[in-house]
Amino acid sequence: MLSKIWGLGCIFCMGWCRSLAAGAGRLETKGGEQPRFLAISNIYFLENYLIMYSKAFQIENIKPNHFKMLGNELLFVIDDGLYAKSNDRVLTKKIDFKANNIKILDDSKFLVVDGNGAFQINDLTSSTFLELRTEHGFNLRECSQDGRYCYYFNWINYYPVEIENGVYSIENFFPLWQNKESLNCKFVENELYAFPRKKIMERINPESGEKSWSYDLNAFPSWKDYNGTNKDTEVSIPIGIYDNKLFIGLTNGKVLVIETKSGKELALINHPSFSWDDYNVNIFPETSSMKINHQYRKIVGLKKWYYWEIDPVTLKVIHFDLSNDFVQNKIECSSGSKGKDFIMDENYIYFIDKANGKIGIFDIITHSLVWRFDFLFQNERRIFPMEIQQGGSWLCVLDNTNSLHVFDRNK
Repeated sequence: MLSKIWGLGCIFCMGWCRSLAAGAGRLETKGGEQPRFLAISNIYFLENYLIMYSKAFQIENIKPNHFKMLGNELLFVIDDGLYAKSNDRVLTKKIDFKANNIKILDDSKFLVVDGNGAFQINDLTSSTFLELRTEHGFNLRECSQDGRYCYYFNWINYYPVEIENGVYSIENFFPLWQNKESLNCKFVENELYAFPRKKIMERINPESGEKSWSYDLNAFPSWKDYNGTNKDTEVSIPIGIYDNKLFIGLTNGKVLVIETKSGKELALINHPSFSWDDYNVNIFPETSSMKINHQYRKIVGLKKWYYWEIDPVTLKVIHFDLSNDFVQNKIECSSGSKGKDFIMDENYIYFIDKANGKIGIFDIITHSLVWRFDFLFQNERRIFPMEIQQGGSWLCVLDNTNSLHVFDRNK
């Protein structure tokens, strides 16, 4: 009898807590006043899991790519306003162009970019936004993680710009070098790699633009997709660098390992025992759903309810079938779309489930699902997460209605 009463109480608690979600706090502005963030005190009942995060507040009218976590600061753009919010302060700056992206440079600097390539560089170490601005119409493509180089594209020319003595040399805008080929460059942990074609990889010296080495995938055999169609083997995504080894995810579901200094192939890693859907071959479920965890010396990946680890030293692979835990909770990890639905810190993977309208947290030490949150229908419209960011004690999730949900970690 007591167990039945307890069960009814839990069901009531779930319904009560979730009904409070409909009244989530929103960002309000009136006549140019400072935005007000309405706090939310409700806690979400999450079945048998610890309540790791509680809903703190919600901000409306946030577009995709218009928010980022920079340490403990939440950066976001609404209309012509740029905001930085933390537990201690709210900074506001009016911007006179239509922003379409925020890019993080280092621990304090970030870019706000418009559709024509004009941008502002801001620094949060000051109590107000510092700013450098370019009006050249160059399309910003890449920035190194240390903020030392920025890389631009204008028609067929790429322009890197260097920082000297901590100050960006953008006002003069003299490029270190330029290349008339469409190199499609990417910084991988401050090293510059070019992918001029999807079957070619090159390492580029960011000081001179000189090519250190080139690797050609044309010799790789084709592979069959789920329809049985032959596909060329191409680069999917650079996973990262560990101990002078560059790990590259390929479209054929394998991981290529290249020595960063010489360009020598070190290994081609297959998944040892996993058969994915109709492929019926040993491949990784999703090479873009991998990230390097330097603290625990492992490359980890999560897709649907399958988790795997690669030892970056021995290159051995182990995998885990988590279907019992994940299916029971009706949750799965969506495909990794280059950081928007799969992020990681030292101990956890934070992921979104678009299909089921949920977010989850996976513990990479205990190999278990430790938290989940279910989004609700709103005016008979299904709500599902689109992007996820984590920093400090906050977990930020953007949904398909342009609402940004901010969760605070419980102490």
